[in-house]
Amino acid sequence: MTNDNDSLWDDNDDRKSSFLIDVDNEFVDASQKYDKLHSFHEAAAVIKEEYDEFWDEVKKKLPLEGKLYKELKQIAAMCLRTIMDLKLESDPDLGK
Repeated sequence: MTNDNDSLWDDNDDRKSSFLIDVDNEFVDASQKYDKLHSFHEAAAVIKEEYDEFWDEVKKKLPLEGKLYKELKQIAAMCLRTIMDLKLESDPDLGK
């Protein structure tokens, strides 16, 4: 497996940047609307709920791309929320 991102994405493709901005906006919005996550169990339940909504859309005969995008954005935002609310740090011993 290569670590060369140039082989994965065109440098002119701004979907990654746009998605990360959308995730950050979703994170901020959720942080303003809802209390902090208090446990990994709570975080897992929220992430699972968002994943279930994504999966429900995937199973449709004609899934809507906008709905898929929205749910993936919410999953990513809730993962970020878990890291921030529960003060997780990267563990260099586990690799990247």
